[in-house]
Amino acid sequence: MKTIDAFLNKITMYRLVLGGLLFLAAVSVIASALSWLPFRPFQLIFSLAILLIACWLSNKVFALFTKAATTPESAFITGLIMFFIFGPLESVHGGLVLAVYGCVAMLSKYVLALHRKHIFNPAAVAAFIASVSGTALVSWWVATPVLFPFVLVIGLLFVRKVRKLELFLTFAAVATAVFTLLLVHSGASLSTGLRQFLLSWPLIFFGTVMITEPQTSPATGSDRLIYGAIIGLLFSLSFKIGPVSTSPEFALLVANIYAYFVSFRHRITLTLKEVVPLTREISEFVFLPSRAFSYTAGQYAEWTLPHRAPDGRGVRRFFTIVSAPEDPFVRLAMRLPVESSSFKRKLRSLTPGAHLSMTGIAGTFTLPNDPNEKIAAIAGGIGLTPFMSMFRHLAERHEHRDITLIYSVTSPLDFAYQQELDSLAPAIGLTVIYLPSDYAELTGWEGLYGYVTPELVRKQIKDYDKRTWYLSGPDAMVRNYKGMIHSLGVPYARIKTDYFQGL
Repeated sequence: MKTIDAFLNKITMYRLVLGGLLFLAAVSVIASALSWLPFRPFQLIFSLAILLIACWLSNKVFALFTKAATTPESAFITGLIMFFIFGPLESVHGGLVLAVYGCVAMLSKYVLALHRKHIFNPAAVAAFIASVSGTALVSWWVATPVLFPFVLVIGLLFVRKVRKLELFLTFAAVATAVFTLLLVHSGASLSTGLRQFLLSWPLIFFGTVMITEPQTSPATGSDRLIYGAIIGLLFSLSFKIGPVSTSPEFALLVANIYAYFVSFRHRITLTLKEVVPLTREISEFVFLPSRAFSYTAGQYAEWTLPHRAPDGRGVRRFFTIVSAPEDPFVRLAMRLPVESSSFKRKLRSLTPGAHLSMTGIAGTFTLPNDPNEKIAAIAGGIGLTPFMSMFRHLAERHEHRDITLIYSVTSPLDFAYQQELDSLAPAIGLTVIYLPSDYAELTGWEGLYGYVTPELVRKQIKDYDKRTWYLSGPDAMVRNYKGMIHSLGVPYARIKTDYFQGL
């Protein structure tokens, strides 16, 4: 799992999905050439080419008219998903129909949107319209035993990347339970029915690729479970209301409406005001938002910064909002090494007055509701950002809490916000344990040094086993410290984690 996570952390969700679906498409073409699928290779190749071109081109045109930022990966991903949903073309007319529905899918992102945020999964919109109108075959042909192992592996990688396993499992459990009850009621064979349900229904593809899509699914845990349960219920039931029959796409569109109302529903344009250097590699970017909005201290957002020749990390990234909710400005702090992603290189080159956009505010790495609950925290490097949002929030509210923070970095030169932390600490009840580890750069350092160990925790935080623990930093660090804290007798239920994905 460590190796898998290391790979996943080096690539954005968009690039992972794009690469995974392209690989699955290649497997499909090979399987058809071997007569393992009921299609000819050229049918699949031409269908895919038409959908990719139609989605990419129409997305560019619609974005031009609406002056919206475009993400090429998003359009290609929609085209690939439709490739596995719609029946492959049988004629020139079939190709034209696919092109039209590719345009319909992209149009839905701009027409079926509020506050510049689309509500529905674009591929599901196109499939629903095609199914209800009867103008195109929506076959979900990806659901076949031949492709099942590939779909399963690729799908689980997607789920792991977005950390939405509970959403997928809720959907799969509810869908399977409802289908099982229907089988029992009908008197059909359970083993045969369930095998068909798993291998020949789009349970895995739909559940891992489509319902976990970040833009149209809820961000918080409880809302995700409800969202997954709604889809699972409608996915397995069979009924018809007028021209509308239950289908995977229908189930997803209904749940998308729920997700819209429980999620952050705006796209905020941010104008750069200033850049404040914090350390030799870390800077804070201060933005003026286009409108007021609310969030909870410690949450993150999706930041979009279009630029030429984006690398594998893409033009969209998730970063913590480091400002307090009471702050009129939006603050973003990050490490900007010389060798970094194209996103960070572009961000580093911005000058005051430049713009980027923000949406998808989410996250449960927030302060406990009970102000009397004692907190212990470990921040690794730039993993300090959610804590700074929390501390600034407490200072704005003149709220006092019992918090002990272990701030671990490589060198004393790498401590960000040290003066601000020292200033805030007495007012909000914060104790900070600064812990640099690089012996080569400890000249003049008179405090503790080394690494976070069980011995250090026991010595510095006497009541460590009575506190709720917050861990934030690189994924490997967070996983290691989570195991260490648990080994000291702290239940997993009292260990909250957050992590960032590097460069």
